[in-house]
Amino acid sequence: MKFRICMVAAALVLAGCSSSDEPTNPDPSQTGNPDNSNPEETEEPDPGPQPAEVINTEFFDTPLEVSVYPIQSDGQHALAQIDVAASSDGAGAEPLDLTWVFTRDGAQPSQGAEDLRLVDRAGAEIYTVAADSAEQFAASTDINALQVEPGGEPVSVYAYFEAPTIDSVDLDIPFLGYVPSVPVEDLGAEDEFTVTASDLDVGEDFSGEVFPLSVRSIDFDDVSDVSEEGDYVTWTLASDVLFDFGEHKLDKAAKKTIEKAIEEIKDIALEGGEIHLVGHTDDQGSASFNQELSEKRAASVQKVFEENFSGHTITSEGRGKSEPAVEGTSEEAREANRRVEIEFTAKEDASVAKRGSGDEVPETDAPTVSGHEQLEFSPGVESATDTAGISIASVTELDEDYLLGVIEVEVLAADPGGAALSDLYADGGFTTGTGRTVSNYLEGNGTALLTIATGTSSLYPIEYVKEENELGLDIYDIVGDPRPMGTYEQGDVYRQFVLWPNPGSDTVTIEVPDRMRFADVPVEQGAAEPSAE
Repeated sequence: MKFRICMVAAALVLAGCSSSDEPTNPDPSQTGNPDNSNPEETEEPDPGPQPAEVINTEFFDTPLEVSVYPIQSDGQHALAQIDVAASSDGAGAEPLDLTWVFTRDGAQPSQGAEDLRLVDRAGAEIYTVAADSAEQFAASTDINALQVEPGGEPVSVYAYFEAPTIDSVDLDIPFLGYVPSVPVEDLGAEDEFTVTASDLDVGEDFSGEVFPLSVRSIDFDDVSDVSEEGDYVTWTLASDVLFDFGEHKLDKAAKKTIEKAIEEIKDIALEGGEIHLVGHTDDQGSASFNQELSEKRAASVQKVFEENFSGHTITSEGRGKSEPAVEGTSEEAREANRRVEIEFTAKEDASVAKRGSGDEVPETDAPTVSGHEQLEFSPGVESATDTAGISIASVTELDEDYLLGVIEVEVLAADPGGAALSDLYADGGFTTGTGRTVSNYLEGNGTALLTIATGTSSLYPIEYVKEENELGLDIYDIVGDPRPMGTYEQGDVYRQFVLWPNPGSDTVTIEVPDRMRFADVPVEQGAAEPSAE
C-alpha cells in the first residue's frame, strides 16, 4: 500500500500538480507524450503470495482475522504460513501471545507454531512440524514476534513440514480453526520459500514426521473396541467378558459373544484373508504364567472362529503381560489390559465408522439437549460452583469419511480464583476406559471423549499413535483441540475443533458416554466454515 501511494504522488508531481484548488490541464506540447499515444506501462510490483482463505474467529474475547496461505512445496519440504491480526473491537489493551493460543500441552505455552498440523484426509495421514537434529522446531518460535497487538499489523507465523504428495491438505490451527483443502503449490526451479529454514534458526538437516490416522469404535456394552488404520482392523474383545479370572475356558455366554463379533467381522473382513488372534493379560502373576494363560485364551477364541468362520486362515498367539494397552495397576487399567485382539484386513469398501449408523441410538440417563441447544453442566464435587454451558456450534461433512465439529464452551459461573474445568468431561480429568493412553489435557476438558453415538457404539475422534513412552506404551493424540491454557472467568467463551469419523447420517448424536448428550445435531453439507460468527 505504501508503495502504491508513493507512485501516485510521483505521478502527480510529473503531471505538474499545483496547490491551486482548481485542476490544471497540462499543455500536450510540454509533456513527454505529444502524439497522445499510450505511455509506456509501468510494471506492477509483485504483490507476493496471496491468502487462499481468510477466516474471522475469536480467541476468548479477542476478535481475530486469520489469513491462510497456500502451502509452498519443493518436493522435500513444505511451508505453511498464516497471518494473524487482532481487531481492537472488544479486545483488551494487552497483546495476544500466540504461544498461549497454539499450545496443545494445556499446562504451559508452546515454543511457537510447533503444534500446527497438516492433515491428508484422502491418504489418512497427519503431518507434524519438522525439527532439526538439535530438536529445534522448523517453525516460528520467537516469542517477541508472536505478540498480536489489537489493531496492529498482522503477525506472520510459519511452519515447515514434510512435503505432501497431493494437491491440497487441511491445516489444523489450535483453537483458531481447522481449515480444509488448503492448496499445495509447487515452487519453480528458481523460486524460494517465503522464509528459509535458516531464517527460523533451524539447521540444514531437518525433517518432519507423518503418522497414519485411525478410527476407534467402542461398543456400548464394553465388549468390543474396534480400531481401523487404513484397511487394517484390530477388533478387541474384553477378556473379563469371556473368561473368569485366571481361566481360559469359555462358557456358553462367552461363545455367543464371540459368535456375535464373528457375524460383524464377516461383513468387514477381506475374503480369503488371515484372521490373527492375540491374547493379552494384566500385570498380576509371573511372566511365565501370564504367557501361558494368554496363549490358551487366544487358542480358545481361535476354536470358536474355526467353527464359525470358513474361508479364512485363523492363527493365534499369546503375548502375556508384555504389551499393556494402558499404563497403571488400578483395577480399571488392569481390566483394559486383559483382552483378546482380532487382527485382519478389511474389504476396500468396508468402514468401522458405519457400524450401527442406521440403528436407533440407545437411551441414556445422562443430561441431554437437542441440536445446538446449550447444556449446563457443573463438573467436580457437588460443592463446586463452576458451571459451564456446552453446545455444538456446528457439525460439517468434509467428505464421506470425515466430519468436522465445532464445540463452544461458555463459563456460566466460576469460583473467585477462576474455573479450571479440568474435569468437565471426565472425573479426575482422565479415563482408562478407552483402552488407549492420551494426555489428560485432551480428556479432562479437551475433545478426546466427545463421541458420535451410533446404534451399537461410540465413534471417538480421529486419532494416531504419536510416540512410545519409556514403558513401550503407545501414546495417542487426536485431531482435535485440548483444553485452552489457564483458568477461566465467568463470561469467557472458547471454541474447540474436532475431527470425527463420518457415520453417513443427516443428523448425529454427540455425547460423552454416561455424562452428557447432544441429540439430533444436524450435519451441514459442503465446505466447512471454521470461523466464529
